[in-house]
Amino acid sequence: VPLLYVLAKQCIQLSAYKYARSIISKMITMRITQEWREKIELDSLRIRAQPFTDPSHLASVICPRCSTPNHCHVALSGDSQRCSHCQHPFMYCMLSFEPLPLVEFKLVDNLSHQHAMHAIQQERSADSKQLHHLYGDDDDGDDDHKNGNNVNVLNLDESDNEAGVNDARMDETQDQDNDAFYKQLMGFDDNDNKTCIILDATALQNIDRSEIFIVDHSKYSSCLTQRYYRCIVPEESQHIAQCPHCQQLFRMHRFEVVAVNNGQKCPFCRYKFDMS
Repeated sequence: VPLLYVLAKQCIQLSAYKYARSIISKMITMRITQEWREKIELDSLRIRAQPFTDPSHLASVICPRCSTPNHCHVALSGDSQRCSHCQHPFMYCMLSFEPLPLVEFKLVDNLSHQHAMHAIQQERSADSKQLHHLYGDDDDGDDDHKNGNNVNVLNLDESDNEAGVNDARMDETQDQDNDAFYKQLMGFDDNDNKTCIILDATALQNIDRSEIFIVDHSKYSSCLTQRYYRCIVPEESQHIAQCPHCQQLFRMHRFEVVAVNNGQKCPFCRYKFDMS
């Protein structure tokens, strides 16, 4: 109790009122002496006059589902693996234990795992070659290389190219707005904060397969079902590794270093695999 009381006082000095209120609420539930209880109850009344917020620089985890900063007070609530606001489960790198930008989603009731995998493996319906063409990776350039005409061309009229790039980026933003996943992600309702994202086969086909991670522990027990996650930062999806045996997720650069040092074995389950 004295340690928690000192920690609460320090939080008040740092303007971390949300964290301090969580500590004081925890101390009230403990069996303490009457002298300590009077002090804690008085501090509990004082802290309610302060805003229920913490400084942004003290945030440890930002929930990828609702963007709520989660501080150390989550550990005091007894469940540090979930967001304190929307109860979304966090996914951590099993080496550094830093949170990964993954949001869990579920399948519609009439969609099986096999059909979902088939939909994920299909190619995206959107055309992804427009930006490459606008930046100069077109067929004319390939013909010049085939004919041996290695000519450097200086194009001073960049207005058309810039307009085309802007149009392509607008189309990409529009595709993201039409994505069923992002529609439900952005349509988060505080009044129904436990609503999970639910996708069908059509929505899965429109998602890049590299952004989806599946944790399948069904081979260990029939009671365990597959869990589906999507990386909300597409650039980060290429830097996340998954062990095919234990299904744990890691940061790619940390995973490669540790796996090589351990004789090409998974740092979590010691499963040996080919790193080539």
